[in-house]
Amino acid sequence: MDDTVKQDMDKSAAAFKNLVWPIVLPVIGGGDLLQMENVKDSNFAKILDIKAGIDEWQIHRDGMRGIASRIQQGEKAWNTFTIRLARDSGAQTEYEKRRIAIKTGMYIYPYLTIQAYVKTWKGPLLSVGIAKTADIIEFIKRGLNTVRRTTNATFAVCGWQKIKVAGYWIIIL
Repeated sequence: MDDTVKQDMDKSAAAFKNLVWPIVLPVIGGGDLLQMENVKDSNFAKILDIKAGIDEWQIHRDGMRGIASRIQQGEKAWNTFTIRLARDSGAQTEYEKRRIAIKTGMYIYPYLTIQAYVKTWKGPLLSVGIAKTADIIEFIKRGLNTVRRTTNATFAVCGWQKIKVAGYWIIIL
């Protein structure tokens, strides 16, 4: 892994723990945070991230659930979830993996998706959206998203307000 990518991942994980988690914790029912970079078996953490898309675990007295998180740094809070739909390489995308896991019920996937926008990695926190991953996938399947193209991939852009208006469970902070 490229050093710059690793540094950005570490900064994003720290921003989630220090800025996002304290705000979302009471909203999602409390519990403890287990971030995957804290897991001793880094191969397991890598597989869990690549195959299931789980970046953190919420450990609750009643059980535990996976969380997919994305923290974006910049001046603007876009208030969207972005999910990769297609790669020019043809490699399987997060959308395909989540759709298959949800449809078949055979594979693990993150129960919640949390997207946050921060001005810098140290703050301030600009906004946070929390949604059930299955709801985001259904929103995309219904074609309610917009599509954006980058140099090597296509993304579903799911506006938080559009998700709310469509009747899906979402919390916007």
